[in-house]
Amino acid sequence: MRDIEKVTLKAMDDIVITRKPRGLFYRRAGYRRYVGVDNSTGSAWMEEFRSRRQCLRWLLNPCIDAEGNEI
Repeated sequence: MRDIEKVTLKAMDDIVITRKPRGLFYRRAGYRRYVGVDNSTGSAWMEEFRSRRQCLRWLLNPCIDAEGNEI
């Protein structure tokens, strides 16, 4: 299983800007909102979710959209 790291807003901003370090990251973004960043390839794909579970699920399988549907 791939490691997913919880980060701060500042750390996530740095990851998106610098594309480093590589990996999977998420943070809480307010009431019932989470943001995930898949930087495993250095592309820093970002998505917002209504639950931590949806966010972690997407990070483990990026072929799933924010609603849980396969894309």
